[in-house]
Amino acid sequence: MADLDLGAVRAFLAVAEDGYFGEAAARLGISQQAVSKRIAKLEADLGVRLFSRSRNGAGLTRDGTAFLHHARALVGIADQALEAVRGRRRSLRLDVLDTRLWCVDLIRAFHQTAEDVDSELVTSNGLRTARGSLARGSVDAAFARVSGTLDDDIRQVPAYLEPVHVLAGRDHPSPACAR
Repeated sequence: MADLDLGAVRAFLAVAEDGYFGEAAARLGISQQAVSKRIAKLEADLGVRLFSRSRNGAGLTRDGTAFLHHARALVGIADQALEAVRGRRRSLRLDVLDTRLWCVDLIRAFHQTAEDVDSELVTSNGLRTARGSLARGSVDAAFARVSGTLDDDIRQVPAYLEPVHVLAGRDHPSPACAR
């Protein structure tokens, strides 16, 4: 029996959460070919197909769905083991959609009042990928727009209320834009 490669399991989780090999590759910082090879080796080691592939992305097969919970547990335990050996406090990991957004300003303001807290920014595809990252503990908090309901194990709190302005040309007939 072959040992499972954690890099392949991480690639599996990334594809399962993103739905696309290319997006998973971008998140992992490796090539799409490397992700494909890792998934192919993992499928060969397990003796099952984990994904059904189509032009619309990659969906989990029945075997992939059965493996998903265990894969999250494996990666979670591996991350905990690494943290225990490193012997230092882990940085607060914050998931943001883009480092140019308002949430980065909010994090900077936080650091001005809590200088002893280290943080690490992780960029993602918003709530679509943040759910999985939060579930497996690879991030501590995520900044994302929420519409609809969330899983019971995820809580949400409004973090920042952005002012929205109406912009119009100087000669626009709208009374809201009149001087």
